[in-house]
Amino acid sequence: MLPLTNAVFRTEDRLTGMLANLDTVWSDLQDAAPCSSAEHYRLREVAGMAAMARWATASALERRESRAMHYRVDHPETDPTATYRLVTSGVDEIRVQRQQSRAEVAA
Repeated sequence: MLPLTNAVFRTEDRLTGMLANLDTVWSDLQDAAPCSSAEHYRLREVAGMAAMARWATASALERRESRAMHYRVDHPETDPTATYRLVTSGVDEIRVQRQQSRAEVAA
């Protein structure tokens, strides 16, 4: 999620680049062979952080508006019609789906 200029001043290009870098890290972690139980534990910690970073970046890429701390340089306005939530899932292949709000479902 570094450098901060990419994480804070988000654009589609920056987020796409960050996600590509994180995917490379994820792939490298899958090929890692820890030599000890301590290394195995540390590798699991790093994998957890990498997974979270990939989910957050994929979600930020899908969010095409600015809202609160989620600022997109290329989409600086808040979209009042964006009443959906983003549901992010997957480990090796990340999926981000828009889920309608209860108000949208009821209408």
